[in-house]
Amino acid sequence: MVVFSLLADVRAEEPPDCSKLILELQSRIAVLEHLEQACKQKIKNRLAQPQSDPSATNSPSEVDARNLMKAVALPNFKNNAVTGFRLFAIQPESIWHKLNIQDLDVLVQVDDIEIKDSSQLLEGVGRILRKESRRLIVERAGVQMNLEGRLQSD
Repeated sequence: MVVFSLLADVRAEEPPDCSKLILELQSRIAVLEHLEQACKQKIKNRLAQPQSDPSATNSPSEVDARNLMKAVALPNFKNNAVTGFRLFAIQPESIWHKLNIQDLDVLVQVDDIEIKDSSQLLEGVGRILRKESRRLIVERAGVQMNLEGRLQSD
């Protein structure tokens, strides 16, 4: 709530050059709200599942897929629109590391799927894990790059 009151105070004294700052703050608030909702949903789902041995209920491929994901993905906003998902805290054994994606890269597209929400991100990751993906578009330091190839089995 402090952030919203701070934002209101900034608007009250708004000189002309603060509009970009206000947009940036609104974007960051939207990211935090999205993250909060995702965390609440994840906790709710975990509480709804019966507690048991995870290796007994999951196939080896499901366990491997979770281990390969090891990174944090948050929506990347430009002009109040999601333009992809920013990846960071990428672990060396993750699919992202194997695909030469670096911390703070933004995954913009997987083949013909533009990554604008979490369902599109999951669909793209599914293609990568099934080794169907051939092309990724990644934004690195403000420059879009095409990454060609497929995830190889170890």
